[in-house]
Amino acid sequence: MHKILKLAAVVLGMLLLALFTIDLFIFPLIQGKFSRKIIMPDLRDLDSTAAVKLLGEKGITVGDVDSAFHEDVPAGYVVSQMPFPGQVIKRQRRVRFTLSRGEELVTVPELKELSPSQASDTLQRLGLRLGKTRESYSARMTPGAIIASSPPAGSSMPKGGLVDITISQSSLTGKTYMPDFKDMSFQAVQALLAKLHLRLGEVTYRKHPELVPGTVMEQSLKAGTRVDRGTHIDFVVSE
Repeated sequence: MHKILKLAAVVLGMLLLALFTIDLFIFPLIQGKFSRKIIMPDLRDLDSTAAVKLLGEKGITVGDVDSAFHEDVPAGYVVSQMPFPGQVIKRQRRVRFTLSRGEELVTVPELKELSPSQASDTLQRLGLRLGKTRESYSARMTPGAIIASSPPAGSSMPKGGLVDITISQSSLTGKTYMPDFKDMSFQAVQALLAKLHLRLGEVTYRKHPELVPGTVMEQSLKAGTRVDRGTHIDFVVSE
């Protein structure tokens, strides 16, 4: 009986020593190693105020804040961040994020009295594209010269938008002006070809890492060129 009590006392002493060791050394080690580590939250789809508040609650420091145009994310909302969401980071880590400036807007230039080809070049330099062309009689304008545009000159529109033009009617018949098909979906191009009484020519497919499959990359005739109705137009399309 005496031996059993002695053994129990030894075991109890060892347990107490183990608990003391864990409390004195192991817990502080674990807390020191892991308490300063957190999971990086996802800031995307938050506005700047909400993003800063969330970072503050997590003990994360706000670093550089950039801005960039974005066609899908509203102005003032987070587009991207560094570190990425889900990364394990230290508390007080400086986080950099980018806010959307909204869609990039471009001012429609004055196209009046230009030819469709000149208008196409002017629009392309600004990141816009030539859209539909219609003819209207004008006694004061040179035949084939632009009378007006839609949207009109001075208007603001998203970069990549289409600008339709009206030109002074000429004596030529059975002709049309070539639109700018670049960056349009191939399905939309085929529908527009039918409306303009143009015909689909050879289609070549080419890989492009940044374009959605089925996007027009090149066209065989330059935008603004006057062509006969029924003309075949070749395309290079992303696959």
